Amino acid sequence: MPKRLGKREDAVTTLKEIAAAAKVSITTVSDVLNQKTAARRVSPATAKRVLAAAAKRGYRPNIHARALAQKRTFLAGLVASSLHTSFFGNIVAGYLEKMEDAGFRVLLSYSRDSAERAAAASAEMVRRGAEGVAFIGCPAVFRAAPPIPTAATHLAVVRHKISCVTVDHALGGRLAGEHLLQLGRRRAALVGADIDGRLAAAERV
Repeated sequence: MPKRLGKREDAVTTLKEIAAAAKVSITTVSDVLNQKTAARRVSPATAKRVLAAAAKRGYRPNIHARALAQKRTFLAGLVASSLHTSFFGNIVAGYLEKMEDAGFRVLLSYSRDSAERAAAASAEMVRRGAEGVAFIGCPAVFRAAPPIPTAATHLAVVRHKISCVTVDHALGGRLAGEHLLQLGRRRAALVGADIDGRLAAAERV
């Protein structure tokens, strides 16, 4: 007589199973796992019980089913000018961490400081269904409003309602000059290249 097979260890865990284990409704499980607004009405103790039950059963959300149900892709784009420096590397790592915590997967591209590469990468991300894209240190060119939410760093010109985090180079140069003057220094040397007018701003102090 053939041996009866038990439940497969790798079988997909359903919301119904988690709800039964946590002794809550399937709707509550769905709200907690999908971080919906309705989940805010769930007590911390209940949410913790749901998450524990899901973790114990190795629950992994079906991202394709979720995307179809919510008419979303849960994809985000990131175009970085460099991945080799700690400065840009930390920004990229922070972006990846925050987006993944929010349930997104990130399409990553390396522009090599090329505006053309950055534009091509962004266009491809839009075609693949990205819900938004961020440019980190890229010389991006926006001739028209992007079709999806867009954010950028280090862009001198902000237009088309693009969110931008940039650096006030003139203020940085002025503060450096003022600091040297406060220390009683009257002759200063610049090590390296002048960056975006910082030296000129310091000389005007």
